[in-house]
Amino acid sequence: MANVQVLLGLATLLYLVPIPVAAAHQAGSVALLSTMVHLLVALRRPGLAAQLWRNARTEANKLSHRA
Repeated sequence: MANVQVLLGLATLLYLVPIPVAAAHQAGSVALLSTMVHLLVALRRPGLAAQLWRNARTEANKLSHRA
């Protein structure tokens, strides 16, 4: 998708910005940006299982240090 975005941007510059190409370039940029933001949010947030595992490990460490 990023490759298509680059090609549309170059075509926009080379062909003196025809409206359909410029509009496709803008629509592609919105789609690409939205996809990248969604991907970053999805990869950054740990899942529920990871959170539960981390909490259980922390509690186990606390209990082992008490003994």
